[in-house]
Parts: sequence; structure tokens; C-alpha cells
Amino acid sequence: MEFEQMVKKINLTSKEDNIEVVTEVFENVKILDNMSNIERILLSNTEAVIKNIALKNGKFVLKGILKLNILYLGENEALASVDKNIEFFVNLGEGEKWDKIFNLRASIASIETRVIKKRRIEVSANVKISGVSIIPEDINVMNDNNIEGLEIKTNSDICSVFDLNSTKETFTFKKDVPLSDSVSVLFVFAKLRDVNTNASGVGVLYSAKVEVTLIYKVGFEDDSDTKIEKLIYPINHFIEKDPKLKCDYYNIVPSVESVSGEYVMDDEDSYIEITMDLISSTLFCEKKEVNIIEDAYSTNRNSLPVLKEHSIVMLGSDFEKKMKVTNSKTLIDTDMIGGVIGDMEYVKFDYSVDESILSVEGSVVTQVVTYIDNDSRYYVDTINVPFELKEEISGGENLDLFVDVNVNNLVVTSLNQTISIDGEVIVSGYMFDTKEVSDIATIENIEAEEENVDSIKVKVYYKEKNESLWDIGKKNLIAKEDILNMNGFESEEDVLESCPLIIK
Repeated sequence: MEFEQMVKKINLTSKEDNIEVVTEVFENVKILDNMSNIERILLSNTEAVIKNIALKNGKFVLKGILKLNILYLGENEALASVDKNIEFFVNLGEGEKWDKIFNLRASIASIETRVIKKRRIEVSANVKISGVSIIPEDINVMNDNNIEGLEIKTNSDICSVFDLNSTKETFTFKKDVPLSDSVSVLFVFAKLRDVNTNASGVGVLYSAKVEVTLIYKVGFEDDSDTKIEKLIYPINHFIEKDPKLKCDYYNIVPSVESVSGEYVMDDEDSYIEITMDLISSTLFCEKKEVNIIEDAYSTNRNSLPVLKEHSIVMLGSDFEKKMKVTNSKTLIDTDMIGGVIGDMEYVKFDYSVDESILSVEGSVVTQVVTYIDNDSRYYVDTINVPFELKEEISGGENLDLFVDVNVNNLVVTSLNQTISIDGEVIVSGYMFDTKEVSDIATIENIEAEEENVDSIKVKVYYKEKNESLWDIGKKNLIAKEDILNMNGFESEEDVLESCPLIIK
């Protein structure tokens, strides 16, 4: 019977490479001629979005966009905004299947904005690209009906079977506004809060709250009425998985790809329509017991099993910790704060591992815009909300550790002259380990030297120290069970060191 008919294939996962690249993005953003001069920047909504990965000149190149939405204070304390998409490119290098990358994300490591001559904004950012490429790979294991003369040593082990799923869904929200011929959206930004997940046999359902900051103006004049709103919308999103795969572990990376606002006026209603595109990258994992082939040989001198080595990915431990964070700042030389009109944040953190102890340190960098009643002016403050975590982790020698920090909730309040920030961050991590396994790729036909059967009646072999019957059988191309039967032993434990064995 043919070899391909005697084996079955299981789908495990090999690891191509890790990605962790920081690229610089620089741009001068010029405002339109009909817009008022820039007096001060209030809020900078920046997002890094990955568009695609393409093969160019033998290299895999990632294309991304740095999306800018900058709210600034113009002449006569009027609010205005400017939008700009900045393209950037990252060389991933040579390789295969770079489109099969889990947890591929672009995040803002740092960003600075500077006003140039009141008509341009200089933007300098560091964008971090991270992820891991895990590629499905077929591994051969033997069926019950083994090929005649083929001796196989197997080892039962727990392996990880992965499935990746990336989904994109568009959500639409409405904010009712009074009917007007001149409503313009100045600024809109969306963040996910209070994300909760629940796994089932068919996938994962997660719910969240979308926190939208919306600034719009009613009227054409610079001093027209400006509205600043903080809106909350609940959402639910379901992610399917392969029904054949048990869900022993899953990891979801949701991110807001884009958000926009547009004023809509019809015969019956008047509202601002907010459109949000949400991307969710999900890793499903099943831990399965598999009989992995360790070694093989053939007692048929005219055939040779060819072993192939594979480096497969194993899911190690994972963790998720929720931490309360808080900080405050008192504004000096100001009157009573009229209120907080807007806040933006991004997370900065570093991590290290020392003797199985993971240390994570960072801060939630929060930009807060406040309004002072007495002088009718806007003030911008940056408040860092620190956090620190130490966690014991476990894993093998070839451990790959991935750590992420997300803001789960953040509330900014003001009292008298003090701004207070209270919230919760989620520090999560998972470990990939690698294991070297072998399988039988094929069986080759070879020309063996003919032996003079008449001249070889009996061959005696003396068992060496720490030598197994498998080792003896492989050297002499004879099955382990045949060695036991010819020498009258019931089990390998009965065969002592230096024992003479008839093997032919």
C-alpha cells in the first residue's frame, strides 16, 4: 500500500518570525486658506492603521496610515479642526506568508505636534508595528494500519492547534441635534470601554461601550455656538470560529480603525450620524493530545523512511490583570474650572523579565482640555497616570512573550482647581513556546547490498550500557518484537546489560 494512504495529517502550527519595528513618521500639515490662524492646539486624535502588506522587489512591505484629527483654537477663541492622513511604509523583510500574522497592530509610541507660523502643524511620531507570524503546517502521523516492515517510535504530547480570524464590522450611531442649515462636525473620536467576552462552542461574543467625543458647530461664523458632547453607545460583536476546533484559549484584539461624523437632515429628523469601523483579530487555540513520531526505520533493507523536522508553536501560559489607576493635578494661578471639555489618552509602557518575574511599568498619558469660567479660556494639560505590575510567569527556553496594555475605563472630573483621573487598565500577556518534532515525510526505495545468506547462519549482538532494543533494532534493521521473540524474552526489562542476543 502507498505511503500517502497509510498516514493521516494533522494541522499544527509553525512560527515564521516575530515582528517588532518602530518607524518614524514626519509631516508638515498645512491648513486651508479659508481657515483661521492656529493660536493653540487643544487635542490631537492620532491613530496608526495598517492597510496592507505587499511584495515589492522581493521584500514584504507594510503600508500604513497615520490618521490625524487635530482640534485647535483659532482667532477670537474659535474652535477649528484639521484632518490629515499620512502614509508610511515598513520593510518586513524576506519570507513567506507574512499575511498570516496574529496580533499585527500599529500603535503610537510617541507623538509631538508643533505650530509653525500659525499656518502649519509639524507632526513627528514614532509608530510601533508588532505581531507574530504563525503558519499552519501539516504533520504526518501514522494510521493504525502501519506499513509492513516500518518500525515507528512515537511519543504522546499535548500540542496547540491554532485558528486565526479577522473581522471588520461597521457600527452606526445617531446624535439628535436641532434642525439647522449650518451644522458642521469639528472633531469626533471613539474609544472602546468595558470590553467583556464570552466564549461558546461556535465563537466568541464580546460586548463593549463606545465612548465618543463629539464637537460640532451650529452656524457659519467663527463665534457660532460650539457644542462639546461625551456620548456612550453599547455594542455587541460576534466572532465565529472553526466548529471543529475546541476553544481552550482565545485572545481578541479589537481596535477602532476609523470614525467619522456627518450631519444628516431629512423631512422628519435632524441628527449627526457617527460611523465607526471596528476590526477584531482573534486567536483561537485548542490543546490536543497527539502521537508525535520521534524516530523510524524499516526492517526492509530496500526502503528508507525519511524524517523531516518541524518547529511547531506551543501556547504556554497566559494572564490578564486589571489594575486601578488614579492621579490628579491642581492648576495654579487659575480660577475655578468650568469643566472638562475633552480628554485624549495613549499608553506608554516597557516590560522586562528577570528570573521568571515579569515587570511592567508605564503610564496613561492623558491630554485634558479644561474651560475656565472667569476668563472664558481653554487650557490644555498633560497628566501622566502611572501603573506598575509584577507577575510570575512560566515557559520553556524558547519562550516568546507578548505583553499588551489597554485602558478599560477612564473618567476625568474637575473640582474647584483640581483635575482628577480615575480608571482601570488591563495588562494582558501570552507566551508562545516552540518545540522540535519530526514526522515521516516519505519512504525512499534504495538498492541494498546483497548478503550471502549461506555464510550467515546466526548473528549475536551484545547489549551495551543504556542501549535500548529500539537502538539495537535500528542498527540491525530488525523489529524490537522480533528480538524479544527470538531470544525468549517477554519484555525489554528482562534484557540485561552485556546480554548476548540472537538478532539474525
